[in-house]
Order: sequence, then structure tokens, then C-alpha cells
Amino acid sequence: MSSRRPRASWPNGKLHYDVLVRCYLNEAAVLEARNPSYPSWAAEGWLSVTSGNETDMQAVEADLRSLAARFRVRSLAFDPWQARQMRQSLAADGLPVVEFPMRTGNLSEPTKELGAAMLAGRLRHDGNPVLEWCIGNVVGHYDAGANIDPRKARPEQKIDAAKALIMALGRATSDAGNEAELGGFLAEPLFL
Repeated sequence: MSSRRPRASWPNGKLHYDVLVRCYLNEAAVLEARNPSYPSWAAEGWLSVTSGNETDMQAVEADLRSLAARFRVRSLAFDPWQARQMRQSLAADGLPVVEFPMRTGNLSEPTKELGAAMLAGRLRHDGNPVLEWCIGNVVGHYDAGANIDPRKARPEQKIDAAKALIMALGRATSDAGNEAELGGFLAEPLFL
């Protein structure tokens, strides 16, 4: 699971994104080193490691709450298939939880926007090598309608951070397209 905070702005009429990445992995996976870079990424702080053999969702939730206390959060996008308890808990406390199902129709436009933003230099991130690795593992599968579905070629090629970024871009572009909110959007950066 990854947490993203894109801040969007509108130089030259196009959305620009500044992305800070938080990636989580359990201690057992780091020690197994399914990816030989996991231990060094953890030591360098690029991976937030939770104890045990599964990612501690309470730690992830605490981190999200901490970020929500520091920033004006417009939305927390969740795949309805996972993290149901966390979604309910955050929503009960008034945080803006939004379902974002992992379907091609939801992923296609923000995936295209990610590619365009990267090529045009409109996406900046904190240099997180986990995000770079995940983005490098994404393979686009197109359907007959030219919709793109981001996938991975092999199971060991993780794309979680890339998909979380795609979800964040989907929310950012959705919020940016709301003309009634445009003045407030331009006055305050968008944090997801």
C-alpha cells in the first residue's frame, strides 16, 4: 500500500504535480528480500516497515491521520476491495473517503495523464526509488476502445506505488475539473 500527496498547480494551463511517496511493507517481506533492494530502501527510509509478516494497516491508518492533521486533504481514494475497516474508521471521523475501484474505466484516463505528465516534465517526486521501480514495472494493456489498464508482466514486479499514484491523479484531475471548486483549488494546493 502506498500513500500519495500530490500537490497540483496550473502553470501554462496544464496540471503539474509534486508527489511525496509513502510506501509500506511488512518486516518479513523485507527480510525475505523478494526484491534485493528492499533492505536498502527500508534502511534509507523509502519503505515504511511494519513489524510481523503482514503490513500493519493500523500503522498505515495512523500515518494517514497524521498527514490529514497536517494538510487539507481533499480525498482519500480507496479500492473498495481492500482496507474496508480503515475506510470506515476514517469516514466515521469525517475524513473525505472516496471509492476508486481498480477498473479499466477508472484507471485509463489518469494512467494516460501520468504518462503525459512524466513526458512533459509536469510530474515531480521526491526521488523515491520504490516509486521509480513500480512505474518501471507497469505494462499498459489497451482494449478496443483505446482504454489503458496498467498491469505488471510478472508477479514479482510490483506496481502498487504506481497504481496508488494513478488513483491520486484520477482524484486530482476529477477535483480540478469541477468548475465550481476551481477558485478554491487554485488558491490552495491539492493534497490527496
